[in-house]
Amino acid sequence: MNKDEILEKSRKENKDEREQYIGKAANENSYLAVIIVFSTLSIILFVQNLLTGKAFADYRVFSLALLIGMSGQTGTLYYYHRDDKVFLISTILEIIGAISCLASIIGTGMGWF
Repeated sequence: MNKDEILEKSRKENKDEREQYIGKAANENSYLAVIIVFSTLSIILFVQNLLTGKAFADYRVFSLALLIGMSGQTGTLYYYHRDDKVFLISTILEIIGAISCLASIIGTGMGWF
């Protein structure tokens, strides 16, 4: 390989790495935005339900989405950092919370609670 071919190959690899970095940053930012929106809505709806006895939407749906997203993140972190058990514990607790929230939504809708 001559010098120009090596430089061209290096530029292409750097461009690919840059595109991957941009994609990763965009995904992280969008995840963070979704988490902030779901957290804010969950808190507002929960407080509104406590104060007035009803809310404009069911806060449990937003809480369920929040728990599912967070369990996906901590599960992935545990997969890549197996030595840190805090991610495993967080994932398990978030999954239990999501199942409980889903059971509550279904139970209320079916008239069980």
